[in-house]
Amino acid sequence: MQNRIAIIESFKSFLGERKKSIDNRLRYVEILKFFTAAFILLVIIIIIKSLLPFNVLSDKLEWNNSAVVIIFSITYLLHGPRYFYESKLLKHLKTLKKEEKKFSDNETLNIQLKTTINEINHYKKNWFIVASVVIIMIASIIHAIIDDFEYWKYLKIPFLLFIIIISFDFLKKYNRLSKNIKEYEEQ
Repeated sequence: MQNRIAIIESFKSFLGERKKSIDNRLRYVEILKFFTAAFILLVIIIIIKSLLPFNVLSDKLEWNNSAVVIIFSITYLLHGPRYFYESKLLKHLKTLKKEEKKFSDNETLNIQLKTTINEINHYKKNWFIVASVVIIMIASIIHAIIDDFEYWKYLKIPFLLFIIIISFDFLKKYNRLSKNIKEYEEQ
């Protein structure tokens, strides 16, 4: 079981200090998860509202007024999934340390966990994701500076595709991580 704890602790946290207790780190990650989900939901609402032919919500949620929100949402989209992974791993680590005598080491599950954590730690960027980030960031900055940026209206669909690709990648890794943890805790 010490092997599994070492594997979990190999996860590269964006939060830094591991000196804090698991409960304090978990509380902080849960807050970040909430803000990440809320911010991404806001961006999705803005995009969907802009695609509808009629005005549903406030004019403040217009695509044309959202350049700065889009810039921040890219950061949340790229780093947000890590908060969900870290939350899952911290809860598992808390369970392992609390009930140390219950679990026996399962080498196959440990190898799968290590592979998943390595994949999360050393994320190989997809060319589409990199190109999307560069194009959307440049367009957002230009639109924030110049209100009449003509091509801004054409970025709705690419940005929505960007969100979908990031979401599918997140769900794939998160489900693999959840399945591994569930199997280990149920043995």
